[in-house]
Amino acid sequence: MIYDLAQDSLITKKYESKLTSNEQVPGKLKTVSDPNEFNKLRGENLKKVNFGPWELDQKTGYRWRFSKELDRVVGEDSLIFKTVVTAIDQDFELLGEAQLPAEFVFPYSFRIRDGMPYVFLNIDDELAFIRIKPNFTDE
Repeated sequence: MIYDLAQDSLITKKYESKLTSNEQVPGKLKTVSDPNEFNKLRGENLKKVNFGPWELDQKTGYRWRFSKELDRVVGEDSLIFKTVVTAIDQDFELLGEAQLPAEFVFPYSFRIRDGMPYVFLNIDDELAFIRIKPNFTDE
């Protein structure tokens, strides 16, 4: 939803993702006192789609977001997640989405520079950056 202050209007946009679920359906409200049961419920919730925040690119007017969702389970307990980057234009129209390599770790924060998202990465206690430059033309 986008609120236009100048026109005092509310615009609703809905995106249909081809790579992740479109929404996270909340579970039923439960009260638990057992830590094991809490951890089990939390683990199930972490498998659902997780949408990161939209970040505005001041240069292009595009907004970028990362999402993650369980892709598959390998063995008995090894979870493999897929991470997707999504971009919308200044009119909030979907530009595209792209699935990132399996080893890409979902970023809880990122920055935009020169029209591209930059993700912080810790490699042996050294700061590194990953620059994302997706190509949405193949959809």
